Amino acid sequence: MLSRPLVDEELAARIALDYSGRDTYINYVNPTYSKGNTDTNPENINGRIKLLWTPGALPGLESKTDAFPTCAATCPRPRRPMIPHDRLNNATLTMPTFNTHGWTGVHDLAYDLGSGVRLDNQLQYSRSNTERVSVPMSNGGAHMDSRDFSEELRASFKAPDNSVSGMAGVYYNNVDADDLLYLRGTSSFHDKKDSLGVFSEVTWRLASQWSLTGGLRYQHDSVKRNGTSSAARMPLAFDETYHKLPPRSRWPATCHLLTGRWVPW
Repeated sequence: MLSRPLVDEELAARIALDYSGRDTYINYVNPTYSKGNTDTNPENINGRIKLLWTPGALPGLESKTDAFPTCAATCPRPRRPMIPHDRLNNATLTMPTFNTHGWTGVHDLAYDLGSGVRLDNQLQYSRSNTERVSVPMSNGGAHMDSRDFSEELRASFKAPDNSVSGMAGVYYNNVDADDLLYLRGTSSFHDKKDSLGVFSEVTWRLASQWSLTGGLRYQHDSVKRNGTSSAARMPLAFDETYHKLPPRSRWPATCHLLTGRWVPW
């Protein structure tokens, strides 16, 4: 890990790299064992790049950017030795493994306007690709590709005497995924989900130990899944939309009574 300021009191950066790997402890002893493109030795490589910007010309503004690349990840299926277990032998014909590559980017922006008012925004995007490697690929091989985008904006406030506080915001999320499976033929699916939430919450502090909280959220979800399966005669065409407006209220008031008798040792 390397961390250092790039511009004094304004811009800093951090770079981190993590690696872990080992050889499998299972002995695949079947003379006809087929390795193909599988890799039964677990391995993970992850990185992180972070930038923090606090411009002196704009007091109260803070910008933070994170990037998380996953260069490679190999994960075999659960490995089980055969009896006797202490020999760690397995006579399977092949052992499927999973390879995952992806990256995630996150940007956080916060601005303290003063007088108890603050704006927060978070933007996220991730992309991942997972491959199930099987020998042969027609015996359970698969490709899974997904894209995830989300955006959340919040505005919060707090009275100088802390008697009332609250926040309001909006959240949007989009997930797009493609799945391809090779098993007794070819199955292909496309998934898409859009979510929108608008929310608010206010808390009144009536006394030192009494407060009343009320909130409201509108949630809209659209879910679509289309595709064909080698195990089904009809194609899949799922398309549903959901709406919800759940109110929320809370009256936290707790009273603790503790009684007892002291007994000397």
